[in-house]
Amino acid sequence: MSRYLKIKKIIFDIIETGKPGDHASRIFDVFIVTLIVLNITAIIIESFEVIDQQYHLFFRVFEIVSIVIFTIEFLLRICAKSAANLPPIPGINCQFSAVFRN
Repeated sequence: MSRYLKIKKIIFDIIETGKPGDHASRIFDVFIVTLIVLNITAIIIESFEVIDQQYHLFFRVFEIVSIVIFTIEFLLRICAKSAANLPPIPGINCQFSAVFRN
């Protein structure tokens, strides 16, 4: 197995499968769930105009950082998908030499 495939398999094991005793996968799952809950909380708090005016910059930065993290997670899931011997998604090349195409 090539080094590239080994890395993909490690990424897949961390982000997709939560085996008992797999601490890295557990930490990743807790991190993502916590980030989701924090985003929901931020949206609720941000709906109060007084709070939003005072912490507007914080909410924007938090939103951008969250989007970046969720995008990275999504891209890692796409690339690691082939490590599970699942059929590839048409038009997606995990080495990013090709972009989504019709």
